Amino acid sequence: MGGDPRLFHPDPEMSSPEEIANHAAACQAWARGDRTEPATVINGPGFHASVRPLGIGVTVEPEQEAEEDETEPDLPLEKLDDEELYGIYLSNAGQQSEEAMRILAQRHHAELAYEDQHE
Repeated sequence: MGGDPRLFHPDPEMSSPEEIANHAAACQAWARGDRTEPATVINGPGFHASVRPLGIGVTVEPEQEAEEDETEPDLPLEKLDDEELYGIYLSNAGQQSEEAMRILAQRHHAELAYEDQHE
């Protein structure tokens, strides 16, 4: 892919210590103004590969980070509808995911209680 290595996040379980060190060095070089590009870039239908010894990982483009930030709710979880809460639950966002599931369960139990009272 080339470009800013700081957008790349090597997988610590799949990348060697040497690759992780190479990534750290590339980030430091980029911060100093060294814009060295990778030696080989391969593009094809459905894939893109950049041969840099930085390990296996993920590159997150700034647009993707902005999109992910936009999905973060500004409202308290209690104010979100069920579909939004379920999306947060499925995202496995740790404590927020657990809180979303708790709210959904409370709403479900309240609906069941209401139905029982009005049958």
